[in-house]
Amino acid sequence: MWVVNGTIPLWQYHRDRLLLGLQTLGISIDRERIKRHLTLVLAATHTAPGTPSGFKLMITRGNGARGYQPLTQHSPTLISQVFPLPANTLADRGAKIHLCQLRLPPMPYLSGIKSLGHIHYVLASRERSGTDRDEGLLLSTDNHLLEATARNIFLVRENRLLTPDLTAAGVPGVMRRFLIEQLACNIPVDVAQTALNLDDLAAADEVFLSNSITGIWPVVQCRLEDKKNLTWPVGPLTRNLQRGVYNHLHAASDTILTL
Repeated sequence: MWVVNGTIPLWQYHRDRLLLGLQTLGISIDRERIKRHLTLVLAATHTAPGTPSGFKLMITRGNGARGYQPLTQHSPTLISQVFPLPANTLADRGAKIHLCQLRLPPMPYLSGIKSLGHIHYVLASRERSGTDRDEGLLLSTDNHLLEATARNIFLVRENRLLTPDLTAAGVPGVMRRFLIEQLACNIPVDVAQTALNLDDLAAADEVFLSNSITGIWPVVQCRLEDKKNLTWPVGPLTRNLQRGVYNHLHAASDTILTL
């Protein structure tokens, strides 16, 4: 999460995903406890006015017994990390990505959940170790375009935004939701969540990745498994959306941490 001026600009979206994850995974925790924890962390986060930092919140089930069966009574653990944001140079010059060999299987029961147990993303991320690639692109087991290892993907085609339908697999990110529900409406630009494949990727006019910390990364090149490279310019719609994201994140005022 972004933290700027003591607030979390996209808190409502982060909250919704957090509560969905807790409910789906059966982790019971008092919401007031989460609110107190967040309030203390934000109060202790000292940065210059307008200077953002990163904030990571993890909630685990806590200590458990042997085996996979979770304890009926458990005491969840809250872990927070606050960190400076590195220079986001890829937002300007664009990212070079590659197609991962790993494929994501259907996991509709985990749709929308960002979990510490997503080992698929760990393994896929290792594929670009020692390369010049900035991200890895993930396909489903039936070769549908899904997302990147830590970001969602958008294609621009004839001034329309297309993003993969993530009902069966993938993690719909907070920035993805903000782009679809708010920013695209404000510009305005039509956006569709639909089934996409590598042919759609090759036919795109612009391609970009979204993430709640790094915002929008234009994609300028994608290396496929046959070593062929697809390339795109950093287009006008991508730049327009970048400006919208920047303005929203930096315009944060006092945010009520409702839970």
